[in-house]
Amino acid sequence: MAEDVTVSCLLAPFGGWNIPLLKEIFSVDDVNLILKIPICLDQRKDGIIWHYEENGRFSVRSGYWIGNSSSSSNSGLLNNWWKSFWKSKIPIKIKIFVWRACNDWIPTKANIARRGVQTNGRCDACKCSTETTLHSLWECAKLKYIQDEWWYGRHPLRGNYSNFFELIWDISSIVTKEEMYLFYVMVWRIWFCRNSNLHGGQIHNVQDVFCWSKDFMIDFRSLVRGSPRGEVRRNEVVCRWQPPEDGVYKANCDVVVDMGGNRVGVGTVIRDSTGAVFAFCSQILEANFTIKVAKLVAIQKCLHFGINCGLSPCIIESDEASVVKWINDGDMGNSVCDTLLSDISSTISNLNGVTFGYVHKRFNKVAQALAKNALGISENAYWMENYPGCISKEIDADMPG
Repeated sequence: MAEDVTVSCLLAPFGGWNIPLLKEIFSVDDVNLILKIPICLDQRKDGIIWHYEENGRFSVRSGYWIGNSSSSSNSGLLNNWWKSFWKSKIPIKIKIFVWRACNDWIPTKANIARRGVQTNGRCDACKCSTETTLHSLWECAKLKYIQDEWWYGRHPLRGNYSNFFELIWDISSIVTKEEMYLFYVMVWRIWFCRNSNLHGGQIHNVQDVFCWSKDFMIDFRSLVRGSPRGEVRRNEVVCRWQPPEDGVYKANCDVVVDMGGNRVGVGTVIRDSTGAVFAFCSQILEANFTIKVAKLVAIQKCLHFGINCGLSPCIIESDEASVVKWINDGDMGNSVCDTLLSDISSTISNLNGVTFGYVHKRFNKVAQALAKNALGISENAYWMENYPGCISKEIDADMPG
């Protein structure tokens, strides 16, 4: 590659990365990393990003962590850690599971083999590594999707852990208590899915663990705050997609990420106050985005799709609360997402009446179905008023009344 080649030389004529050129110049691993970077639609100055924080800004906490590696050898620190752990605001069954995992007492194949039981010791998920506690709950290649989503924007962990507790000790020195609670729920759910899939129960997609765990923590906090048991679930049953006010359109968007294929499916649906459909689209992108970046790209695509359809004023809804907050706050520092946020902010500055809101994924099923549909097509598909049969059930379920 010539010395004077710039990033702009790697872009396709109509936007996005020039995939064939990337594959010609870079290794497969480098291409996968490049495809994680979203392309800004406008011209922006280069900037420096502190990639140890999600918002791209330096913090004392992240700087301290980088300069000081924690050690679990101090017995006083260890005792304090366990005291803090048992005070964690999570169900007791999850505390007990994590405690057993930290002591390597869960029945992985490696542990069973040590007890004299005949087994090949191999992980049934990846088929290539010994199933230790650390492997089954974190290091398995099939869990990389979860790692990318939960650890997005943080400094990479040092790796080469000798056991699961070393991993937990390291993580707990970096994240907040609430984030640690979510991690505990995730590893418990990973083990639940492993057992169900292994022993003939319901087959669970491990990629759903992150979203499931976030929903679990939301429900658990509601119960702890005093909501009557079952109230949260009952409310979810009666709720559905909420139509906008008269004279306003509502656009819902979602994504499905094919991590192995470097593809992202984007789905958008625009409806009015009666639930009538005005426009749909299923768009396919060649990219390797994390879920949060992909959700932000979906909002960007949804915004421009609505403008092209001439539908405004408009409410745009996404089922990723943190991304909606980034947009409404108007600032994400110098992160990789800042280019997308800048484009969205610049676009809505020329419009009247565009707002952004959060919707639970249970009430965003039309957009989700359109995103899944995108992964099965070779080029973008658009519909006005009529819609494909693959989403008719979801459309009917969302109709008011």
